[in-house]
Amino acid sequence: MLTFLRKHTLLLIAVGLLLGVLIGGLYPEYTTALGVIGTVFLNALKFIVVPLIFVSVAVGIASLGDMARMGRLAKLTIIYYFITTSIAVVMGLILVVTIRPGAGVAPPSGDYQATAKTAVDFINSMIPPNFFKALVDVDAIPIILVAILFGLFLLRRKDEIPGARQFFISLNDGILALVRWLMVFAPLGVLGLVAGVLGSKGGWGGIANALAGVGMYSLVVVIGLTIHSLVILPLILHIGAKRSVPKYVVGVSSALATAIATSSSSATLPETIRCAEENNNIRPTTAG
Repeated sequence: MLTFLRKHTLLLIAVGLLLGVLIGGLYPEYTTALGVIGTVFLNALKFIVVPLIFVSVAVGIASLGDMARMGRLAKLTIIYYFITTSIAVVMGLILVVTIRPGAGVAPPSGDYQATAKTAVDFINSMIPPNFFKALVDVDAIPIILVAILFGLFLLRRKDEIPGARQFFISLNDGILALVRWLMVFAPLGVLGLVAGVLGSKGGWGGIANALAGVGMYSLVVVIGLTIHSLVILPLILHIGAKRSVPKYVVGVSSALATAIATSSSSATLPETIRCAEENNNIRPTTAG
């Protein structure tokens, strides 16, 4: 039974998504219990995000073999994020200037004060005075920074304390095994999440009314995401990584379905790493 569920996870998630839309849209008054199930599933995924981030990053750094590979991986990561972010910003500006989603919409009344973080604020946030508070708040930047430093320590002392590195590798395998177990319940969790959200909005009619108020904004967002996900990222994958786009998409399909259902990158992260390693044969060091 478990083998069947794991083998057909994507199909079952799709069925759960469809049932969630139907039940939440047609019978919103009966979705309270389903919403609870969905929330429990989402919380379970978020529950393992912090240990997954820390352990996977530390293991990824410690398993690089030498500092030269660490430098190359860091360089490629920075270049990749710079390119994709720049493309997204330029595309977003073009779409906004072209479509003008806010034209004719009166600004809200009241006093609003814009706030923006400076470079100093960003640097200060990287070193919090209490690391355990960062863990509780799921503040990813300091968690990743400490994980990188810890991984570098394990890398430099790999000959002196080989058992420590192996411990974290085993711990990482255990966390990914837990993710696989959680994904067995993903179809039911997705059904509950989607039905609960639709039900809380009053069904299809409530969703339609909500979208009507931000129709042009939603259109711009959907167009931007569609171009970025169906054109830009596949081109980078095909040209930069020499990967088959359809085959890679199939490999991460369950992570994509989880992202659509949960609307949470944090909750999707465990499944994303699992799909990268197990389905698309990405090295654990790179995935981490």
